[in-house]
Amino acid sequence: IKAGQGIMFDTGTKIVNLADPGGRRYIKTNIILEYAPNDITYFLEKTNENKTEGGVESGGGGEKAATTMSYADKFKQELEPQRPLIDDTIITILSSKTFEQVYSATGKEELRKQLINALNSRMPEYKVIFIYFTEFTVQ
Repeated sequence: IKAGQGIMFDTGTKIVNLADPGGRRYIKTNIILEYAPNDITYFLEKTNENKTEGGVESGGGGEKAATTMSYADKFKQELEPQRPLIDDTIITILSSKTFEQVYSATGKEELRKQLINALNSRMPEYKVIFIYFTEFTVQ
């Protein structure tokens, strides 16, 4: 599976003090985790969506979709109880960084790798394949 093909899980905005002396710097970021689905059902649903996209009839066609939960929705619902663990991992790593470690593109890439490794080791039943920073402010 490649980046962009997985299941996206928005962790929300985090505002965390950085490890700089004096504690006057902070980071505000929104992180979206991309997980590899652990069931082929996800890919079968994607294939079926692509086949039916052009042929949707008007008038009541959305009723079936409203009653059936997709694999991605079930996966996200299954992840929800893990949110405290996910948030703790992210906050712990962010708060260990200094301004110099995160302000550059190289620093962000290193942070991305550390977060992926930490999350995958703390939650081995789920596999983070990529992390997207949709907001990233360091002050």
